[in-house]
Amino acid sequence: MVGGFSECNLLQNEIRKSFPGKRIIIPKDAGLSVLKGAVLFGHRPDYIKSRIMSRTYGVMTSLPFDPRKFDEKYRVVMDNEERCDKIFSLIASVDDSVEAGTKVEKSYFTPFPNQEKMDFNVYVSTEAIPCYVDEEGCKHLCTPTIIFPDICPDKRWVDVEFELGNTEIKMTAKDRKSGKQIKAQINLLHH
Repeated sequence: MVGGFSECNLLQNEIRKSFPGKRIIIPKDAGLSVLKGAVLFGHRPDYIKSRIMSRTYGVMTSLPFDPRKFDEKYRVVMDNEERCDKIFSLIASVDDSVEAGTKVEKSYFTPFPNQEKMDFNVYVSTEAIPCYVDEEGCKHLCTPTIIFPDICPDKRWVDVEFELGNTEIKMTAKDRKSGKQIKAQINLLHH
């Protein structure tokens, strides 16, 4: 146990009663452990080699509609094609151990020709593998947007790289046609 309250005898006794047969470790200066850890991390951010994801992260996307796989209520028509909307495209799952600097690469395309921009709706969930972004436990986090320098009559591909394992997710999205890119940082400490 660490932190100032862990030095309280009443708390220690209740923890021991609640977990009989378990060894409860309380380091010397338990109240300073959190502070010391913060100072170490401030001086050496690379001190933490990996993190356990506290939530599941993903991007809203659409896929070709397959009635055997998808709920009918998500069927939409985009550019004369039946698609399943509001799909949770997984970046990382809750309880995954992720090394600092781990990169996840995804590619997305515009659902319509002549789009001037592309939004990346990033979602967080308490579930390990959500199917749709509007399920219970899912919450919209942010919407980084790439604005295209020109209009293209075809579908436009954007390659996205997510860098994980730190206190934030760094996102880089690059338009294949123009080479234009955007960067975003999603702070994980406030979600």
